[in-house]
Amino acid sequence: MNWGMIAYQVPFSVVDKTYNKQPLLYAAIASQKQYISLYLMSIYAFEQARENFERDWKASGKKLNVGKACIRFKNVESAPLDVIQKALSQVTVEEYVERYLEVRGSARKMKK
Repeated sequence: MNWGMIAYQVPFSVVDKTYNKQPLLYAAIASQKQYISLYLMSIYAFEQARENFERDWKASGKKLNVGKACIRFKNVESAPLDVIQKALSQVTVEEYVERYLEVRGSARKMKK
């Protein structure tokens, strides 16, 4: 649990310096008052993975309600679970960490 949600994170033993001094978030899910929020940080680091996810979700016939970094849906029945599963398997933790470090500039530029 982190940030009040079930969080799947990259441990500090893999990436010890992050921008917010928290373990690097890979995916998370939270029950909000009006909807369920799904955070798939891994696919948002890769444009093609994000595009594939959004295309597959729309093709499922289910309504896609996205925010800056989250997907919102009313209940489990209104989410295509196979599309979510596919998205989670598209980007490995290693690929995500590599992309994160690339975007952050590099590990040596991060605050020590």
